[in-house]
Amino acid sequence: MKTKLFFLVLLTTSVSTSFAQVTFGGGAHSGLAFTSFPQPLTDYYGTGFGFGAHGDLNIIPELALRLNVDYNTFTSDKDKLKARFNLVDAVQLTGANVTIFGLTANVHGKLPTSSIVKPYGILGLGLQILSQSDLRATFNGQDAGTLQGAPTTTNFGVNFGSGLEFGLGRRTNLFIEAKYALFFDSGGTSSYIPVTIGVSF
Repeated sequence: MKTKLFFLVLLTTSVSTSFAQVTFGGGAHSGLAFTSFPQPLTDYYGTGFGFGAHGDLNIIPELALRLNVDYNTFTSDKDKLKARFNLVDAVQLTGANVTIFGLTANVHGKLPTSSIVKPYGILGLGLQILSQSDLRATFNGQDAGTLQGAPTTTNFGVNFGSGLEFGLGRRTNLFIEAKYALFFDSGGTSSYIPVTIGVSF
């Protein structure tokens, strides 16, 4: 009986200690993103801008589950579009910009070091929602036509990357991260590489 009681107390203590280590955190980030769309889209899109936020479930100091919400936008190259449609210089183009909204669940693992700088890796999966705005043309200030953008699609995707985390305080960290995001759509696969700087707390 004493032996059973001892193991019950030990188990209860272990479970309580494990839950005591679990903490919650979050943060925000922004930066640049580089596209790798399939042909011929890749000819008209290059560097974009993005921002986002994340929430963390810190299991142990070196391991967390991270929910990421990201928004990236890529402006089309209007000069290349003019050349593609053989338009004169007097024609002004707007739109045909691509946005990607991502919602992903990730595993975030740090390398334990005694330094304030900690390398980490990130691996996850989720949804990538791709949309494109209409391409509008004007000539001498007058509407010259509209080409409807591609319909919005919701695609399954995976992502992986790495970064460096810099300790600023007991729970506040600055981080720099590069990630490769790949998603699958009806035309095959598309990808982009966000490079961001952010803060976690």
